[in-house]
Amino acid sequence: MASLADTVGTARILSADASMTVGGVPEAPPAAAALATTGTSGRSFHVDSRIGDDTYDGRAATPGSSGVGPWKTLARVMQSGLGPGDTLVLACGSSWRETLRLPANGSTSSPVLVMAPAGGCGTLSRPTIDGSVTLPASAWSLHTGSIYKASLDLPALQLTGAASAALIEARHPNPEATVQAGSPYLSLAADSTTVQVGGLPRSDNLITGADLQLPTGVSIAPGTRVITRVNAWYLHETTVTAVEGNRLRLAAPTSYPALKGWGYLLVGQPWMLDRPREWAYDPGGKQLLLWTPDSAAPPAGLAAVVLATGIDLQGRSNVILDGLAVRRTGQGVNLALTTSVQFRNGVVEDTADFCVVAAGSTNSVVEGSSLARCGTDAIAGETTTMGDARGLAVRGNLVRDAAVQLQGDTPVSLPRRSRGAIVAGTNAVVTDNVVVNSGYIGIRIHSGSRVEGNFVYGACSTLDDCAGIYTWQSSDVTMRGNVVVRSRGYLPGLPPAERVTAAQGIYLDESTVNSSVENNTVVDADHGIQVHVSSRNTINGNRLFANRRSQIWLQSTRNRENAAGDVVGNVITGNQIAAVVPGSVGILLTNAFGATSAFGTINNNQYADRGTAIAVLDSTPTGARAYTLAQWQGAPAAAELPAGRDATGSGVSATPFAVYRVAGANIVPNTGLATDLGGWSTYSATAPQPALLRAACPRGW
Repeated sequence: MASLADTVGTARILSADASMTVGGVPEAPPAAAALATTGTSGRSFHVDSRIGDDTYDGRAATPGSSGVGPWKTLARVMQSGLGPGDTLVLACGSSWRETLRLPANGSTSSPVLVMAPAGGCGTLSRPTIDGSVTLPASAWSLHTGSIYKASLDLPALQLTGAASAALIEARHPNPEATVQAGSPYLSLAADSTTVQVGGLPRSDNLITGADLQLPTGVSIAPGTRVITRVNAWYLHETTVTAVEGNRLRLAAPTSYPALKGWGYLLVGQPWMLDRPREWAYDPGGKQLLLWTPDSAAPPAGLAAVVLATGIDLQGRSNVILDGLAVRRTGQGVNLALTTSVQFRNGVVEDTADFCVVAAGSTNSVVEGSSLARCGTDAIAGETTTMGDARGLAVRGNLVRDAAVQLQGDTPVSLPRRSRGAIVAGTNAVVTDNVVVNSGYIGIRIHSGSRVEGNFVYGACSTLDDCAGIYTWQSSDVTMRGNVVVRSRGYLPGLPPAERVTAAQGIYLDESTVNSSVENNTVVDADHGIQVHVSSRNTINGNRLFANRRSQIWLQSTRNRENAAGDVVGNVITGNQIAAVVPGSVGILLTNAFGATSAFGTINNNQYADRGTAIAVLDSTPTGARAYTLAQWQGAPAAAELPAGRDATGSGVSATPFAVYRVAGANIVPNTGLATDLGGWSTYSATAPQPALLRAACPRGW
């Protein structure tokens, strides 16, 4: 099996040009000669936050005579004559604490170009919109106990800058105080009463239980935020409007009924600040409150995020953004409802919400950019209020920590609602991206989309019923040549009966038809590829290794279109299937309504069947039967099984070659490199002997 580094390499993104780092995250290559490729031939305007002046004419990069020189602020751009074919150059090393907006659209043949100077700015000096207020050490004073306070007129969306760990908005309860060890959630004590919204049942209240223990003298005030895990895959975020005994009234009904045993937590009130690394904002006193990780006085350099949006191009058309950075804002770049707008070679980091919003856009592009530590989705091609992006191209980006921040495999950030790290919409092209750690889905697309050459690691870190790559109710989707590794799954906040993860590698869900999953590699998911209530799809030439429960799962839980189940006519062929995890199987067939014979054709697959002998497990209302490869190939048609049954398939067990497995302890003993170098020594055939050094790895790749 290839190493992790080799696997990342197959995604064709980490080139020498992408080796520069910003905050530990590889920075995309510097802006290319964009003017030469966009067809622009208009005027150039300049903005420089250090030497500019809004009384200048904006027509030169440096001040000259007669009022010639760059503007200072981004607000001045809105009073400019910037239009089709013009270029707006933002100076290297400049930083603004304001939103960039444009006064006009470009045209198809003459887009507006907003860029860093030609040739780029180097690793750390690209023009930056920073939506935070930096707080000096002198701004803080002791509030009470180990909690410090600083005056802040604007509500803080997020607090960043601690060197040792992420700072978390105060919440109740603390994970160590919950019944389910390590869970951030309390449990709903009973099913909530429901209301009808759009003909569907919803809950406008939550029923609390005895595990809700408030500090003496504290009550839950209206306006307190509440996050509820209403099912395995969905978090509902709203506020409390009133408290009636053990019933919390909600400002907005939940999207699914709130039922007994599911989890909820409260967020953001100053009284919740009761442990290191937490912060809260007191709007009444206009004070930011913080308990530092080491309980000492806050250091210099902490930054409170106060700016809602870094770049706002909502509704604009024919604009290119090239080589810009946005850091510490509410949302990073707003491309919602745009047409043919591109965000290229950029950096977006440390947002309280989306890094890039592209919902409702048409033929827009996010390319060659680094998006890291996004509060929710990294690229949101869909939101609650706006529909799918159409024709979105997402190419060659590095996405890290979307809707989750982790220590090892443990989430330390607040759980947040997310649709996915990359949510690309319909007729999308998603190619050559690296996605590392997402709270929910890694890459999510709809009909007519192509997902190719991506590397997805660590999906499903705070939600479940999820996948590294996912589509539902779609047609004509192609997923080809992707690598999906370690879809985690997350059980806290689920009732005991629901605590089985379903974190898949690739997932075709709910009436997905006429789609193709080809030549992908999936490792360490619950199910490598799942086909749920979907028909006429092709699963071909994939490499499926060490997935925890099955390598391929065809599941029928609905019979709306066919009495015997709505999984029909799929083709499963030419896959390499290695069910090496104890208890896992090669192919899992489950039908709640009858036989699996209509599921499709299964043939010409290769099974590594020495570690786990079960090639196929067939489960129907009459029972379940496990088949070795020989039994599967020999099963008669009367067995009501899918066609083919690997008549031309093969298994390792039938070959004369040697195989091996590790028996007993590892040949090379494990060592706790976090604390010592036990088990490691130096080697050299000649003196001097090399030194052996244990050092912390820098953050990032």
